[in-house]
Amino acid sequence: MSLSLLWEQCVAAYLKEVYYAHSGSAHTIKNYSGILRRFFAHHSKPPEQCTREDVIDFLAMPTPRGSPPSHSTRNFRLIIVRGFYRFASRYTCYDGYGKPYKLYQGDNPAEGLHRMKIEVRPRYLTEEEVKKFFGAIDRRTPIGKRDFALFLTYLSTARRLSEIGNLTWGAIEYGLITDENGSRRGYLYHFSGKGKGGQDDVAELLEPVYQAIVEYLEATSRMATIEQDSFIFMPMLSPNGGGLPIDPYKPLSGRSILRIAKEYAERAGLDRTRVNVHIFRHTSAKHRLDLGQDIFSINKLLRHSSLDLTWRYAQSMRVSGDPEAQQLMDHFGL
Repeated sequence: MSLSLLWEQCVAAYLKEVYYAHSGSAHTIKNYSGILRRFFAHHSKPPEQCTREDVIDFLAMPTPRGSPPSHSTRNFRLIIVRGFYRFASRYTCYDGYGKPYKLYQGDNPAEGLHRMKIEVRPRYLTEEEVKKFFGAIDRRTPIGKRDFALFLTYLSTARRLSEIGNLTWGAIEYGLITDENGSRRGYLYHFSGKGKGGQDDVAELLEPVYQAIVEYLEATSRMATIEQDSFIFMPMLSPNGGGLPIDPYKPLSGRSILRIAKEYAERAGLDRTRVNVHIFRHTSAKHRLDLGQDIFSINKLLRHSSLDLTWRYAQSMRVSGDPEAQQLMDHFGL
């Protein structure tokens, strides 16, 4: 087998590993694949001949639109290239005699390069903007009922795009909930979080959110026949066409959900360039903090790997007061 073919198989295996590590996100795989493709095309060398200088040059390469890469883009490129060579160094091949060997045996050309420091500034919607956004949804139509339930779920759960977009009916159950106030019964939902390798996670689904989902399913005549493995949020015909699902086995794509969010933002008079699906996660965390929820419960809600990350998010979303300013004005008699 040729060396180039072995590298192609290695890339495919790496993307497969990333796919399962990121809860089956096709969007993530597309991004990873595109970065690797541009990296190898940038210097026209086989992977085993790439150098540290090649990686540094790639990190600074302009984006497809011709603009300089942001710190986030540079970091993303570095993570993918470094991760690929780490994977290749343990990717096992076999020679003509069946003897195993590692495909890549050189030094990782991306190892030791430092990520750019990024100031965390998560965007969120104000209370007024949240009300305007949901007010722009026509809940009289089946599609409106779907979209209201969809974004209400994002806001209340603070989950990521695919974690709700891929939610199935069987992932919701009625069970025991235990917290600092004791035990009670309520609705739960199961999901696979980012970077958990498909590991099952579970959290509470508020009663009003569950009822919004049921109302949407009843409006589309799916409630009586929905199966456990059926996706909840699905593409539908226009309201005039009855609002029925287009494909009973296909969920709304991440791109479609993003487009829908921006359309409602525009209808609500908001800046559509600011609004994406992830903003509901930040909005949920921001207003929970304002309502007095502690940093530890916010960390658990967001499933952040470290409390430091949650703390930095919280600090960037809080507006600090300046009580000394009035003292200063009084001092000068102003």
